[in-house]
Amino acid sequence: MEGCMIARLCLVTLIVTIHCGPVSSNSYLFGRELFGTKTPYLWSRQSSDVTDLTSVQYNGQQCRAVYVDGLYRHGARYPSLKWVNRMNELHTLLSGGNGIDQSVGDWGNAFKADKAAQLSALGQQEMVVLGERLGSRFQSLLSSEKDRMHFYSSAKDRAKDSATYFQKGLGNTIGTNLSIPTTIDNLMLRFYESCKLYNKIMDNEKTFEEYDKFLTGPEMTNVVTNVNNAVLSGHFNLTVDQVRIIQQICACELAFFNTSDWCSYLSLSGLELMDYGGDIKSNIEGGYRHDITAQMSCPLLKHVLQQMDKVVTAQSDR
Repeated sequence: MEGCMIARLCLVTLIVTIHCGPVSSNSYLFGRELFGTKTPYLWSRQSSDVTDLTSVQYNGQQCRAVYVDGLYRHGARYPSLKWVNRMNELHTLLSGGNGIDQSVGDWGNAFKADKAAQLSALGQQEMVVLGERLGSRFQSLLSSEKDRMHFYSSAKDRAKDSATYFQKGLGNTIGTNLSIPTTIDNLMLRFYESCKLYNKIMDNEKTFEEYDKFLTGPEMTNVVTNVNNAVLSGHFNLTVDQVRIIQQICACELAFFNTSDWCSYLSLSGLELMDYGGDIKSNIEGGYRHDITAQMSCPLLKHVLQQMDKVVTAQSDR
């Protein structure tokens, strides 16, 4: 066979090249990547450019993709019940103070308990666009391999719904209405839940000592002081956890509604520090410091590599 063939592996933990059309906001924080997993995909990089990756030049030869495997996080979801309750409790506390901003005093929580942690309309849109992008990048390959597609998800509703909307977007670009059953596999996709050693480590209060030191250190203490000064000129003595609640309200409302009065209590430098703190916590939970973090993900990596081996072997036998 002339040229060469490549089994192209696309492991995408967070897609960042996505375009959902122009969006306007009166908040100077809108579009800034300062909210961790609450940052909408479309904020990361707005681009409508999609490069066809089915055929590429490599080492002087024309190569074509014969396999694609994508690993995606679910789309934007509503806050969990824990955060919904925290938001309501903080609002009740602040509403008892004289002189509170009317916009915050009159605030009503748009995030309801019955929608907690579910895929939002924004998340649905995100997954459709991500499916369309993958379909556009590998249109000729995927159009001819519809019968060999497989979809996997955890048992979480937001993840299953994300797979459904991703299929919708993918079908839009390859010219078919996809309704492929999604295989539920928590062991492969939520491996940390059943890993006793990992959970034992995470439950140990010493595990997060570095994160706790940052939260009580001079930088975050200054952030908390500034927020307290912004809320009723320091008449409240908010804790770092309560400031994080304000951050969460700001992040969620900006993502879903493009504006949030709560964001006025937060400075850009303060949000940058809080985002850095989130990175510390994420590194502890999923970084390299604990061997078990890599070991418990082996079933997922094994699955991906085995599928690639099957495709490469089949191509070599032709």
